Amino acid sequence: MRPSQATFTHYRVTKTLKLYLDTQPKKKARTLAHLQSIVIYCQTVNKSGKYKFVNLSSKYLNSISNKYRKHLKELETIGELEINERYSVEQHFTKSYRVTNLDATDIIYLNGRKPRVRTCRKMRRNITGGPCERIVAETLDSQFIVPDLPCIEYPPSLTALRRVANQRANVTRKHATGRLTHSLLGMKRDYRHLVQHKDGHELCLLDAKSCFPHLLVSFIDEKEKADYLALFDGGFYNSLKPMVPKRASETPDDYTARVKKAFAQYVSGKCPNRICEYFAQRFPKLHKTITGSNMAQRLQDLEASIFVDGMVQACHILNLPFIPMHDGAIILKKDFKKVKEILSMICTEKLGYDLVVESKPLTHNKQTKRGNGSKANVTTNCTFECVTSDSSLADTILNFKKIVVSSTAIESADIRASISAEMVLIRSKRDEAAAMMAEAIAAHKRATMTPAERRRAGYEKFLEARARYNQWVLDSIFVPPPEHLEQLNNDTL
Repeated sequence: MRPSQATFTHYRVTKTLKLYLDTQPKKKARTLAHLQSIVIYCQTVNKSGKYKFVNLSSKYLNSISNKYRKHLKELETIGELEINERYSVEQHFTKSYRVTNLDATDIIYLNGRKPRVRTCRKMRRNITGGPCERIVAETLDSQFIVPDLPCIEYPPSLTALRRVANQRANVTRKHATGRLTHSLLGMKRDYRHLVQHKDGHELCLLDAKSCFPHLLVSFIDEKEKADYLALFDGGFYNSLKPMVPKRASETPDDYTARVKKAFAQYVSGKCPNRICEYFAQRFPKLHKTITGSNMAQRLQDLEASIFVDGMVQACHILNLPFIPMHDGAIILKKDFKKVKEILSMICTEKLGYDLVVESKPLTHNKQTKRGNGSKANVTTNCTFECVTSDSSLADTILNFKKIVVSSTAIESADIRASISAEMVLIRSKRDEAAAMMAEAIAAHKRATMTPAERRRAGYEKFLEARARYNQWVLDSIFVPPPEHLEQLNNDTL
């Protein structure tokens, strides 16, 4: 065997650390030198100043050494590194580091290769070994494309779009009879229209209306079946609305969503509510069945046996694209009638009755019906008046004054009232967003403060808290008698 040639890697470290590394083992010395050299390099290229703290991701440091926390703590202990422990997952900033003695640095050469740091890995694909998972993965790869990959703010949706565009979509099932999950399910509904068919055919969403309530019919007793089916006459969730009181500032869609959530909580057995009391009184046998077992899991398995085990393989045999979405599926709009007939056959075979399905567009734009007449003839000009300021981003956000609505062609008072209600909702959402952004800016400002500024701000908060406490003590202890108060009033007069 040929002897291995020695390789030397250079690191820029402080002179004091260089003397300390001479007393350490070679592997440990190489890791300490690598960590400090990364911080020094990031400080030198930092545009806001080379003496500022620099943020480094834990994934990046872990690729250097899986014991990086221990080594960073050692560098901080010997005075070769300063660590700012503040970080936030919600605001997306990591811990920051700084080397103060940048003027006294030197280059050292250590034996061994520098470990490779991977900042962009190839997308790993996860497909479980079932036949339905392979069919769905093959359909996503061969039938669907993403022509334009925009820059969107929600990272999971962007990752899902990238996976579909690069034919790397994940398709998994937790167990053999459970729900099937894939990359499109992790995407927000507002971005699903970006996924298109390769031949340009229009896509739609086949949705089963009130899927879980309909599936519960399979578990109900014959004596209670007629009363239970009567709940579907005016809409199942509309029948449950008297058990869930409506809030004053709640829209009809939000109210219906809250009723659905309350019913799902009852089925899963998470918390008792008024729906639980209603079912216990009106359907005692069904209530006992729901509370005596994990009904939510049983309903999910029954739903998967229809939309995954049944529909995926049947549509694959007939060469119909079918991507299950729990209680629905993404299909071609021209194939809706064929898919509906197949679903009816499978439901009749497994349940003994049919499910109610409807076709929806992939975009999630719900149009509310308010007032009389059509909104197509109403021309409204909405202008946002704001005062911009170059001082800070907070001033720009918080200086929104009002929304001016000029409706010249509004003829109906009901339509005018509906538009004014919408404007109130827009203003409330704008104010809420402005408050959230201001809080985020304040949190980021607190995170980037210097140690002296943090100590000063903390001491000011301490003084305010102590003053409030002293005032509370005085108010709770010193209560003047009534005659003393009358004497003070007379003296004042």
